[in-house]
Amino acid sequence: SRFAQQELPYVKVALTWRGLQLAAIVNALLLLALGVIVLLQSSAARQFRIQYDGEFSTSNNPESLDFDRHCPVGEHCERAVEVPFDMQPPLVVIYEVTPFYQNHQLFQTSVIFGQLEGQDVSEEEINRNCRAEVTRRTPEGEQIYPCGLMATSVFNDTVTFSGEGGAEIRIDDEDPLMDRGLDAGRFRNPVDYLERPRTSWLHDRFKDVIEAKKGVKTKRFVDWMFPSFFSQVRNPYGYIRQPLRRGQNLSVAIDARFPGGSPDVVKRIIVSTVGTGGQRWLLAYTLLGGSAWCFVIAVIVVVIQARCPRRAGEARFERMGPRMSEAPESQRHSCDASRAAKALVL
Repeated sequence: SRFAQQELPYVKVALTWRGLQLAAIVNALLLLALGVIVLLQSSAARQFRIQYDGEFSTSNNPESLDFDRHCPVGEHCERAVEVPFDMQPPLVVIYEVTPFYQNHQLFQTSVIFGQLEGQDVSEEEINRNCRAEVTRRTPEGEQIYPCGLMATSVFNDTVTFSGEGGAEIRIDDEDPLMDRGLDAGRFRNPVDYLERPRTSWLHDRFKDVIEAKKGVKTKRFVDWMFPSFFSQVRNPYGYIRQPLRRGQNLSVAIDARFPGGSPDVVKRIIVSTVGTGGQRWLLAYTLLGGSAWCFVIAVIVVVIQARCPRRAGEARFERMGPRMSEAPESQRHSCDASRAAKALVL
């Protein structure tokens, strides 16, 4: 066929040095604008962080304050903090675990998405995807549903705030910003949910975290099942819908259940303003760094064109055109430096 013989008509875009330079400059300006916006928003955001496990470290950001309130795993702790800033609602409460590598291949492949969608799966598929015995059966012999490392390692520390006089400060997790994938029916419980015998459901293992009536649709579970691709996990815990005043005394009650697994693991609760998107310093510096590299590429293109120009229409690689030894003299590379470099390589 003409398709197999590569005889169909096609359009080949001629990439010139001016086009490449323009593309690099446009991308540099776009990344620069986005980086400046995120940087300004991060500077305007205010937050305080409560570290309750791991070696204490502080942030150099003047708009952030760190508290060291150690709470060992397996204990219930009540700690006092003083609000360092006036903070207007809505305020987001975030939990952070670092380092925690959700991006590890063994972690990301130890899950059966069919179970998260309420489908029946075979025993063979369970054994193939949930290889570790502890991720598919309890010590009592009950089948874990859903199985796998992802579903059996949910962050299960709990935190509550109370103000002066013991008045509870409500943390609300019913927020549209947290409804990731719920409306699309991506997370569903099986038809025999809560009725299947000898089965360990999520709420059986993660009390006070997973709601029995919601199961896999519980928002904290949904957030956990969207893995982080960095060495830390930062997910929303909930939202505070009342203002916090500078100098206000808060009582923080922490139930530390999540095992860090290493003395180097740090666990924090972060309270931050969300009107400007919170503090995203890493994203801001990444965008600005990408902008700088695009500007460097634009400069390199100009330097190459000035020192070693190519005429349009020349074959860049031998396999994309006639052999250079058989090509007309007008189509051979005009840069003596490039020919010399190629000779050295050969």
